[in-house]
Amino acid sequence: GTPGVEELPLQQQGVPGVLLWSSALFFVTVGIFGVLLLLASRRGRTAMHAVMLATLFLKGVVLLLWWGDWIQVSHTGTHTIIGNVGWQLLDKVQTILELMMFLLIALGWKFLRSNLNITEVRFAVGISVISFYLGVFEVACTSQSQCSGYTLSRYILHSLCYLVVIVAMNFNLQTIHAQIADAPASLESGKLYRKHQAYKVFRWIFLVFIIAPTVEPFLQVTVMPWDATWLFVLVKQIRTWAIYVCIAVAFRPDPPPLRVFELTRDGGSDEEAEGEEEVADAEMAE
Repeated sequence: GTPGVEELPLQQQGVPGVLLWSSALFFVTVGIFGVLLLLASRRGRTAMHAVMLATLFLKGVVLLLWWGDWIQVSHTGTHTIIGNVGWQLLDKVQTILELMMFLLIALGWKFLRSNLNITEVRFAVGISVISFYLGVFEVACTSQSQCSGYTLSRYILHSLCYLVVIVAMNFNLQTIHAQIADAPASLESGKLYRKHQAYKVFRWIFLVFIIAPTVEPFLQVTVMPWDATWLFVLVKQIRTWAIYVCIAVAFRPDPPPLRVFELTRDGGSDEEAEGEEEVADAEMAE
């Protein structure tokens, strides 16, 4: 066929453009987030931020490879095996990384505690490995019934992980709330309050993450025109991007200590110093 999008059906002709622009959006966001992390204090940056960055970056790569596959189809009318399978496999890996990002944040890794216990590590690794195997079979399957079976198995596995995320997230919210109630007003309680706010935001983000895949197909059927596949793809990518950005903002590295606390400390030390001088003067007079 002639170069361009002539080989694509009418309802799919806007899709390659959407994929390319979405990919660019993710890469630009990775760049901005990366620079902000570099500018943050070393104590503020954690391995969890690297997981967020990797999730964003991999999503951009998946969309770029998917775009390449669409361009191949639009030029020749057929997929290449590498072009078609490559982005799908990487998409499965990216989905697992996304799931692990939610799980690790919910468990409080690097934000509330520095290490996970052995059971949590085994659970995370187990879910990742099984999900990857099911993902590979899903990409490689030939019959519709086989594919549906693998998709359903993967969905059930991920739902189990969602349940753990919800339980862990609510447990951590209650724990932080109890710590704030017990803590006196100090720099530490300010940090706890920020963490509490972050997890409250995270709870809403996760709710959107779970509900969106159910709502979007409903919107596609009821609201969107039949020939606007590109619009459906765009809505999904923008939703994913917004979720990642909200998480990155909610769990951004700690800012430098507030000036109020520094002034309080300085004021306190000045008063102490004056008190010591007065005592010394009194002793000298004696």
